[in-house]
Amino acid sequence: MIRKNEAWWNDFLFLVEEVEKSGSRAWIWPDYMLWNEPEQFFKHMPKSVVQGNWFYGEELDPGTERVKAYLDLEKHGFDQIPTGSYHDYNTGSIGSTVAFGKKHIDDSRLLGFLQTFWRPTIEENRDRIIGGIELLGKAKQTYYK
Repeated sequence: MIRKNEAWWNDFLFLVEEVEKSGSRAWIWPDYMLWNEPEQFFKHMPKSVVQGNWFYGEELDPGTERVKAYLDLEKHGFDQIPTGSYHDYNTGSIGSTVAFGKKHIDDSRLLGFLQTFWRPTIEENRDRIIGGIELLGKAKQTYYK
């Protein structure tokens, strides 16, 4: 069972404080709290925490709740590292994520992009991992000329 409300925030803010004590920035995949409790999320989330919202589809429609989260984070002034995936041979995910991020997130708050695979880094997954890296490289070449 996941802790909720004030218990969750107390735990999370403790971790953020510990990370920041060492001179680093905390980074979170905000999905659970952002998607389910957005009012609470924006009330309590420190601006110092980097946000790694994710959407693994190939078309990022701003009307989709999980895609709209990128826009909400931007509206509230959070630094972001949008995340795509190549876990299910979804070749358009990272390219669409990069295009959407470049269009909708101010460069000063767009810290980069993350490509995930959700597969172990073992030999049998080598081709998929290399393929995902190549897709990210292609997206970078397309949108960062």
